[in-house]
Amino acid sequence: MPRESLTKSARSPVRCSRTSSPRALAPARRCITDDIQKEKTPTWTDLKAKLKDFDRAGLIGLVQDLYAANKDNQLFLHARFGLLDDALEPLQGRH
Repeated sequence: MPRESLTKSARSPVRCSRTSSPRALAPARRCITDDIQKEKTPTWTDLKAKLKDFDRAGLIGLVQDLYAANKDNQLFLHARFGLLDDALEPLQGRH
């Protein structure tokens, strides 16, 4: 099988050696990991690295975008920056 034809949806095992025993099929997925990179979920560390590139105006714009995105973000930011007398008041009665 040519390397270009290997995709994430490839279901057939790829033999890593010339051995034809069923055990030779078990490590097959490890043999093609260079060709098929798993998509990883971004982490806080990944996000933090991107945030380091922002200047003050960029960070303020980002917070403004989050604020405008939905009410939960607004409530969080109001509470986080102490802009509410009772930070839990908007959440009471919500279930």
